[in-house]
Amino acid sequence: MEIDNFLFLDFETDTNEEFFCASYKLGPIFKQVILNERLLPLAEHKRIDYLTPEAFISEIIDLAEDSIVAAYSEAELQTIKRVVQSENQNVLSLQYCNMRAAVKRHINSCPERKNLFGELPPFLSLANSYQQKKMRYSLASVARLFTVNIPAMYHPGQTSKRFKDVLKGLAAKDGNYAKLTSTQKAKATKALNHNKFDVEVLPIIFDRIFAENPHHIRRSTDIYQM
Repeated sequence: MEIDNFLFLDFETDTNEEFFCASYKLGPIFKQVILNERLLPLAEHKRIDYLTPEAFISEIIDLAEDSIVAAYSEAELQTIKRVVQSENQNVLSLQYCNMRAAVKRHINSCPERKNLFGELPPFLSLANSYQQKKMRYSLASVARLFTVNIPAMYHPGQTSKRFKDVLKGLAAKDGNYAKLTSTQKAKATKALNHNKFDVEVLPIIFDRIFAENPHHIRRSTDIYQM
């Protein structure tokens, strides 16, 4: 079980299951793609590939024949299953590592680390108590236990809104990215960088957990039927 055999994945979608973009990292390879046709002007401006969600997930499935898909929580797994089932793709199973489960095992296995995590302030100090509790084990929140620099623009819960503001601007400007306001362009960049961070931080967390206790990774990895 080597890190180069893990494909770290993150989708950006909204609560209505609309796709915006996705990224994955497999060994030294990092790839980010736009998954929403209405964001094609953004893809062209940033020189990022555009794929349909179905084509991208098909690519992930092909890569997963020789690797283990890893993501933070089971959201990515459910997204893959939903698309595979809707397209009637002939995929029987997928090996998948839930990094959130691995992180929780890592934290709870060491009383000192568990106490340290418990003493950390809320990731977003201005969030209400419900939001703070919900974000306690968010990726950015737990990343504070690892050697990670969290970008200043990183703001959980804002990525979908940022993409939607870009979509609104593109619709108003007939798809001309150059005519977007500087604020809308900044939101596009921040949304893409958010997605990139969510993928690039996973191997860092993986390395630390695996070095200390690979059993946490193994126990968080399973074969799921599609």
